[in-house]
This record gives sequence, C-alpha cells and structure tokens, in this order.
Amino acid sequence: MLLTDYRRQPWQVDRETLTFADLYQHWLQEKGPGLSKPTLAKAKTSYGWCSDLYGVRYMDLRSGAMQRVVDDCPRGYQTKAGIVTLLGHLDRYAYEIDVISKMYSQVITVRDLDVPDSDRQPFTPEERKKLWDRRADPRVQVVLIYIFTGWRLMELLNMRPEDIDLEAWTMKGGEKTKSGKNRVVPIWTGIRPFVTRILQEDPGEYFIHRPDGRRWIGPRFHEDFWNPLMEELGMDHTPHEARHTFETMLDNAGVDQKCKDLLMGHKSKDIGTRVYTHKTLGQLRDAVERLKS
Repeated sequence: MLLTDYRRQPWQVDRETLTFADLYQHWLQEKGPGLSKPTLAKAKTSYGWCSDLYGVRYMDLRSGAMQRVVDDCPRGYQTKAGIVTLLGHLDRYAYEIDVISKMYSQVITVRDLDVPDSDRQPFTPEERKKLWDRRADPRVQVVLIYIFTGWRLMELLNMRPEDIDLEAWTMKGGEKTKSGKNRVVPIWTGIRPFVTRILQEDPGEYFIHRPDGRRWIGPRFHEDFWNPLMEELGMDHTPHEARHTFETMLDNAGVDQKCKDLLMGHKSKDIGTRVYTHKTLGQLRDAVERLKS
C-alpha cells in the first residue's frame, strides 16, 4: 500500500504483516508534522536504538521485548527514557488504528535507581535559578518540590493530601527501605506556596496527580510530564537527580550527618528508633531552612 493511501485510510493497514519498522514510518508521516523539532530529533535517535524490533510483527510485540531494548541500551538515563517515550507513542498510534488492543509499553520503565551515583548530576545553581525564574509554571513547581524535599519519584507520587500538614509544614511518606519509610520532611519556606496551591487549587486523591485526577505511574510520569518539561527547559535530569540535588545542597549547607540521613531516609548508625520528637523536628526544620534557592 502506498503511504499516501495509508494516510488517507489508516484503518486499512494490513495488521498481519505490519512490522515495528513499518509502523514507525507510518507514525512518522502521520504524527511527525505535529511534533517539535527537538522531539522529532529525539524520536529518530530513539528509533535507532530499537533495531532489534524492526522486523517484529507489531501485533506480536510484547512488553518483554520492549523492556530488553531499554535495558540493553548502553547509554544513559535520558537516552533510555527517550526509547520508552517513543515506544509509548508507537503503541498509542497502533491502538488508535486498531493494530493492537493492549498497549504493552505502559509497563516498561527505566530503572532509574540502578544508575550509579557517579553518573548522577545535580541541578546546577544556574539551572535552579532558571527554574525559579519560571516558578509561575505549575509544572516547574513540581520539579522544585522534588528538589527541595528529596523525595524519591514514587514516594511523592504516592503521597496523599492527608500526609501533608500545613500547620506544622511537614510532609510524611517514604518507601523502599525501613529507614526510608514513614519519614518526615519539613517543607522549606520557599516552596510552601507551591504546596499550598496544589492542595487548595488542584485537589485530588493524590498530592501530585495526572490532569484527569488519577494517580501517576512512574513510566507515564516520565513520558508525559518530566521528559517533555526537561526538553522544554533545555535540561537533562532525572527525578532522582532532583533528590541528589537536595542531598548535595544539604552537604553544602553544612547539615550534620544525622539530620541528613533522617531527611534522606538513609540508614545510619547514628539513628536509633525514628521517633520524631519536637526537638528532632526542630533540628530538621533548621537544617532545611539553611537551603538557598
């Protein structure tokens, strides 16, 4: 079938023979004109890393094969995230033209927490200034909340409004490790207006939620929220690098190890039972207030 004919009547595509490479070319012609130049360039680069899938019949493609392409890519986080984004685009397009009935790309992800600490780069002071200059943007406010609280990606996405105390100005949450669970992080003065705005003007079952009010899952948050915003800002950072930035700022502010471990949810020999007394909360609040924008 000629591509021009396909674009006029995409539902006539031969599902039995359509390969990954075929679908990509159709998607590129159909959706490419509506994409920004940076997004289009990133999609083309990501496609280059998917060569193992080129000849696979698209209706036979499953999440395992997709995940292997991401896992086997030798490049860094942003490159892998670009692959995840492209696979999501192609799956939605395949669903749209009735090639598939289930989008397996929704369960693939980048294993951000497996990235070595040496490969993580904090937001620079210049990048933080750029974020503050754009703080009226609700999306940027979310990034700044990540940077100035140190929550892991899903710790903040799983947080509910009742976990936030606007009288004590604290957030409670955490996961992954015993040391990280049920920890309390004071809310730095600079981001309090952002937290208040979300709770009052954009309430939902979860503190940070999708536009339709539903809970974000990690891959979709990367694909639909974080990655496009980083691209728009001209930055190359992961949510976990926002957490790394928080830790770096605590170090630079001279915060002692015990307070830092409590805030980050790290295991420490200096910390026994995690009981947050008035004195402890006061120490943590003083530590957080040392941070500079």
